Amino acid sequence: IFYPIQTSNKVDYSIKTIELINLNRLLSKIKNIDEEKFEIVSERFLNSLDFKLGEKIKFIEFVSIIESIVCGSDKEEKRYKFSLYASYILTKCGIDVSFSKMQNLYDIRSDLIHYGKSKKLRDEIFNELNTIVRIIIKTFIEDSLNQDKIKEHILKKLNINN
Repeated sequence: IFYPIQTSNKVDYSIKTIELINLNRLLSKIKNIDEEKFEIVSERFLNSLDFKLGEKIKFIEFVSIIESIVCGSDKEEKRYKFSLYASYILTKCGIDVSFSKMQNLYDIRSDLIHYGKSKKLRDEIFNELNTIVRIIIKTFIEDSLNQDKIKEHILKKLNINN
């Protein structure tokens, strides 16, 4: 991670060797994924980190980022597919997030979009989503995720031939 380091009266913008190695690894993985989708996902994520944005807008953006990664352009049964695919990816990463938890996140996002508020939104849920979106993005980069690949993994896990 590249960040400024304050030393006495000057700021040091140096980057460590290990950070360069990690950056090169990340870039080599990025080359194997859809560049346009990656650009949009990464730009949306970075924009959502702006401290001026409210928690509700960040929540909407985080869920939308996950949705774009796991559901792709499929317009049918978004809530179901969002919950199924995201919970599967997280479980595969060793994170125990249930299907119903992902449905709850999607429902909060819908409440925020349609009503401007949600009684279900609490700090701990926002913080959990903040972690989840990062894991999904990392997995998207590392595994070149797309909807077909996720479906294939799930069907294989369920021992169902498509």
